[in-house]
Amino acid sequence: MIDYIKAYTVDKHIAARLRNTICTQVEVNHATGEISIGEYYGKCSQFKINVYPSGRIQFKGSLHKYYNNGINNSDFTISQVRQTIYSFCELIGFKPENVFLENLEFGVNLHLVQPPSVILNNIISLSCGKVFSEMAGEGLNCKLREYRHKIYNKSSQYNTKDLLLRYE
Repeated sequence: MIDYIKAYTVDKHIAARLRNTICTQVEVNHATGEISIGEYYGKCSQFKINVYPSGRIQFKGSLHKYYNNGINNSDFTISQVRQTIYSFCELIGFKPENVFLENLEFGVNLHLVQPPSVILNNIISLSCGKVFSEMAGEGLNCKLREYRHKIYNKSSQYNTKDLLLRYE
């Protein structure tokens, strides 16, 4: 299942339209001096859109939550991913074929017969020896080169009685 996406497109005409309509604040990256005009939170506040004076439009957020109106504890098929990308691109006004992917998060939901904490308490490292560390909430993460592995109790995130473990 695909969840979080970070991508961009470049189109000065669309950027100008977005700056004059949906974007409401100015952000400055003090490290680089780059100015982004505006921030927009779309349907269910799942996407942040930065519009830069150069015409670059960067968006990031959860496709899964966007599709499911703020919830991402279910399965999310590739056809649903495609439908969501097309819907989002249509909403903002650019073509999906002009979008460049920067980051993609994918994972799997595991339905368990025992509490996820039983598994989480027994994870030590990846097979290469890289050790997991605790992350906020009930979960673990391990950064390996350009990838990050996360495993956490998804049922506690939504306070459900399901015994659901998420691996990303």
